[in-house]
Amino acid sequence: MLSKKLTALLFSSSIALCSVACGAAADLSEGDEISTEEAVKANVKTGTLTLFTKPGANPTGCDVITTLELGSAFYSTATFADSTAGTCPTSVSPNTRTYRLRLESTSCGSRTYAGSVTKNGQLSKVKIVDHRERHCKDAVAAKVVVEETRNKLTKKLYSYEPTPISAPAVFPTDATKVVAQASGSVSLPPSGSECAFGAAAFSYDVAAQEITWQACNSPDLNKPYTLKRGITKLTSSSSAQLLAALKGLTVSSKQTCGPEDKAQLELSISSTSQGEQYYLDSNWACALPGFPFVDNIDGLFTALRSITGT
Repeated sequence: MLSKKLTALLFSSSIALCSVACGAAADLSEGDEISTEEAVKANVKTGTLTLFTKPGANPTGCDVITTLELGSAFYSTATFADSTAGTCPTSVSPNTRTYRLRLESTSCGSRTYAGSVTKNGQLSKVKIVDHRERHCKDAVAAKVVVEETRNKLTKKLYSYEPTPISAPAVFPTDATKVVAQASGSVSLPPSGSECAFGAAAFSYDVAAQEITWQACNSPDLNKPYTLKRGITKLTSSSSAQLLAALKGLTVSSKQTCGPEDKAQLELSISSTSQGEQYYLDSNWACALPGFPFVDNIDGLFTALRSITGT
């Protein structure tokens, strides 16, 4: 009799212990399977990216996209949210989900991360290959490639890299005329001078391949300066020299000024596509905020003076 009571007691105790232990095991299986320590060491590069289901995708009028936010505020995480972009008749549930990340491997500067989480008994996992700092020259499908498995379905996603919109060229391919002028020295010229030392004006006719010019000259700096005028027909060599100088002009982002005693250089370029555009030497960028300034204008004047012998 005692044996039966003892057996029953042990059986009930084992059930109680199992319920506690099994319940604890079930609780432990829920949540991230990447430890905090692993996620801290991962040190992911932060950023927000738009993902498409195809590499090199171009947005259309309506797209279902996934936004990926890579964060490292305390430890490395990847947060995904689905949405629509453009004018779509219906919306989609965001299904926001976050994974802790573990660094799996590195190669050529690319970093591969993994994450997995269990929720309501369903395992979801993700693999992220980050090529944003890749230094090997081989082609990759996208800067960031994601492989995510949810509800036993695996989906591959690729980061979207929009084509950068470049600023119009200072010297466009359909340019027709270039006028470049230099104000000359701020120092007073000798009495009787027609112009300031260094003053010059050049008009380049692209179709005719010739430069009409005038420049301030003097055989002796102590004698009055006079204006010399002329027309120079370009050779294939001088045409290439001038073209290189014109292509070297770039819109400046400077907001400071250079030497105050420098001559003021200005430029106008006419083209079929842009009309007539005016630019100033970026040496004076602080004086007229918002005005279009160019860098490398000195190189243009050097070429013009060399070609015309002024």
